[in-house]
Amino acid sequence: MKLSSVVHLLLAAGASTRMGRPKQLLRWQDKSLIRHAIETIQQAGAVEKIAVVIGANRQLILPEINDLEVEIVVNPDWAEGMGSTIRAGLQFVLDHSPKKWAAVGISLVDQPLVTSHHIRSLYQLWEHSNRPIAAASYNDILGVPAIFDQHFFPELLALDGAAGARKVLMRHRDEVTSMDLPEAKFDLDTPEDYVRLVDDHGKR
Repeated sequence: MKLSSVVHLLLAAGASTRMGRPKQLLRWQDKSLIRHAIETIQQAGAVEKIAVVIGANRQLILPEINDLEVEIVVNPDWAEGMGSTIRAGLQFVLDHSPKKWAAVGISLVDQPLVTSHHIRSLYQLWEHSNRPIAAASYNDILGVPAIFDQHFFPELLALDGAAGARKVLMRHRDEVTSMDLPEAKFDLDTPEDYVRLVDDHGKR
């Protein structure tokens, strides 16, 4: 399965303030977290284009990924929050591609337990569902990874501040088909989170 009219955004622009160092460069399964996240999406084999949105610490992060076959987008307004990162990534893709994208997938760099199988399954769910959004479900909430039909592009482009994709998911929850994905609830915000990841799930 490969959806030739779907683009996937990997959000990796944050400053990792609570972590104390760029979480994008933390080691996980013998590679950096950002490289692991990109390769996870690539291995899912579900989309034509992957765009990685970076911002804070981009001088350190760019050398880690510039050999990969992805579109690298810099969000100069990363400090505004996740809404600005989604906006920057989607706007760049729309402005720099001649084709009309049918949908956009969104995931985060700091969800290390989300696998390529999960990503592929979510895209299959979206493709075969009669609903325009597919999203992960965990802790009784909807979140990313998520896939949005082009109908929702204007709302994603209107996000601001810290508001991420969940704001759109909650507004349109009746239009969402969900996939139980408890692995997506684990994200990395603090050094303690990283220690727990390594202790519980494997080597750095």
